Amino acid sequence: MGPLRFFAEFRLALLAGIIYLCSTGCVLATATIANPLMLADPDLGLSATLLSAGFSVFVLCQGIPGPLIGTIIARKGTRFAMCLGAAIMLVGATAMALLVSEPWQYVLCFGVLMSVGSVMAGQLSCQNFVGEWFFDNRGRAMTVMMLLGGSGAIFVPPLVHFLIGATGSWQIAWGFVA
Repeated sequence: MGPLRFFAEFRLALLAGIIYLCSTGCVLATATIANPLMLADPDLGLSATLLSAGFSVFVLCQGIPGPLIGTIIARKGTRFAMCLGAAIMLVGATAMALLVSEPWQYVLCFGVLMSVGSVMAGQLSCQNFVGEWFFDNRGRAMTVMMLLGGSGAIFVPPLVHFLIGATGSWQIAWGFVA
C-alpha cells in the first residue's frame, strides 16, 4: 500500500473516531458529571431511584433498538444512520439543557433519546463504516476509532467541570453535548 492510500485511510479512521468520540464519549462523560448535579437540584425533584432508572433505560436503549438500527443502516446507509442519530442526539441534548424540569422528562430525554441517538450515530454506524471501508487494515482502523472514542473519558470531564464551574448550572453540560 502506498503512502497516499495509507494517509487517506488513516484520515477516515480518525474521522470515525471523532464521530464516535462526539456521539458516545461526550455523552457518557457528561452524564457522569451532570447527572449527580441534577440529583442535587431541588427544582428537578429527581430521586436517586429515578436517576438510576434513567441510566438503566439508557443502557437498555443501547441494545434493544440494535436490530432496528442495523436495518436502517442496511437499507438507508451508514451516512443516513449517522445523521439521523446525530439529529436524535441533538433533540435529546437540547431538551436536557432547556426543557427537562420533571423526572419523567429526564428518563425520556436522557434514557431514550440520548441513548438511541448515540448508539445510532456512534457505535453501530462507526463500526459499520470501518467494516465497509477498511479491508487490509480493518483492525488498525477499528483501534484508532475506539481509541479516540474512549478518549472522551479523559478529555471531556475537565471541560464539562470547567463549564459547570463557570456557570453553576448542569444545563450547560447538556448544551455542550448539543
